[in-house]
Amino acid sequence: MVMSRTTNGQDNWVLLVGHGTRDADGEREFQACVAAVRAVAKGPVAAAYIEIRKPLVADALIRLADQGARSITVVPLVLTSGRHWDEDLPQALRAVWRPGLRLCYSRPLLHDEAVFALARERVRTAIARHQIGGGFGLWVIARGSHRAEVDREVGAFADRLGQAVGAVRTGHGYVSVGKPTLEDMLAGRRVVEPVVVFPLFLFAGVLTKRIASLVARSAAHERLCLAAHLGPDERLVRAILRAANEAGPVTVANGTRT
Repeated sequence: MVMSRTTNGQDNWVLLVGHGTRDADGEREFQACVAAVRAVAKGPVAAAYIEIRKPLVADALIRLADQGARSITVVPLVLTSGRHWDEDLPQALRAVWRPGLRLCYSRPLLHDEAVFALARERVRTAIARHQIGGGFGLWVIARGSHRAEVDREVGAFADRLGQAVGAVRTGHGYVSVGKPTLEDMLAGRRVVEPVVVFPLFLFAGVLTKRIASLVARSAAHERLCLAAHLGPDERLVRAILRAANEAGPVTVANGTRT
């Protein structure tokens, strides 16, 4: 990842933070999204990761500050307000802050209208591809969290999405952490109508492929229609830029706001 200062000498950076994945498809999609944001952003854009890949976010922040950055807006490419968003990343920002460096931090992306529009299109495309008429269900499958507020966020998003696409029944579940799991849903429900399964993920990865595998191996696979995950898209780029523009200052030691 190129971290060098752009030729116009700007000091205000945007740092896009991905989760990090060992999956090559997921890394390609993340880098494609970074490139798309970089192509339209008004200032320099760098990228980092929460885990697995390098640079990790703390190392990227230190490197940018050492290169002369005076302001860094950190945009986590996450959908919900789970542990990474409200604990891990804020701790990393506070740990590397230094006097004279302004750090801003953005909200999760799930509630942006452009993300919702993209999700709606993914589901409608699956409905058209499988020639589904009326009377279908929708399952929204996310990574998951032990936090009740994240379950409420995903559930509310699923309900709204189901209404937007005309689903007669809507459910949500998880593929990594939390209940119900997709396995639970497949084992515990008799699927009598077509069901569109929508992976609520920004990028491809191990978990989106696990969802695809579980759907394909299900006894009800003929009635399950797998939609595409969100993926790199101009609407996602718009949501990321909006989040960066709306980001607020980070509070560090003694209540100081950067």
